[in-house]
Amino acid sequence: MLPILLCSLAAVVGAAPGRADMHGVPMPGAIEAPLFWDVQAFPDGPTLTLNGTIQEMRRQLLEINPSYDTDFNHHAAAAAAAVEKRTDFSGAKVLCGSEKWGVLTVRGYSEGIDYLRNHGGVPHMPAGPSACSRVSCSYNTGIWWCNDAREEKALLSFGSISDGAVYIWTQCGNNSWKQVGGQVFHYTDWNVILRQQDC
Repeated sequence: MLPILLCSLAAVVGAAPGRADMHGVPMPGAIEAPLFWDVQAFPDGPTLTLNGTIQEMRRQLLEINPSYDTDFNHHAAAAAAAVEKRTDFSGAKVLCGSEKWGVLTVRGYSEGIDYLRNHGGVPHMPAGPSACSRVSCSYNTGIWWCNDAREEKALLSFGSISDGAVYIWTQCGNNSWKQVGGQVFHYTDWNVILRQQDC
């Protein structure tokens, strides 16, 4: 009898509401869509279309061209990214909370922002609404880009997604050791989610 009760209790506890699933799509009703990146592997080479997170696509580029970082001088790209025009999120609707988006790590956030800012090329994804793709994941912190438009969406660069993540970080910060995740909505029908993520 005791084993049956323990199994029943485990089933009830497993079904109990709690923290959001930290594995898959970041919100109910959303679909996980592939993220595509139009980028050159060689300075004079053709434009390739890769897919995956920015970390996965960078690994693909290094397999194609082991000198990719040197050929494209990503240190210079980082300096240029520091002065490039930012995507404006001022006044945008932002939602914050650890119950829905979990708790973030500073290291994961910083690494994700650096990866997104330091790579050129054009990110794009299929039509929405609520088509979401994980663009970065490191140290249990994921950055997602969601297309709310009914047509394919392309951005100028991954820097636009990074700008959304930075906006969430600054708006959802509570000046403590614990940084909570959130979601920000851009007026051109796309949004960014910064959340706890199993990487």
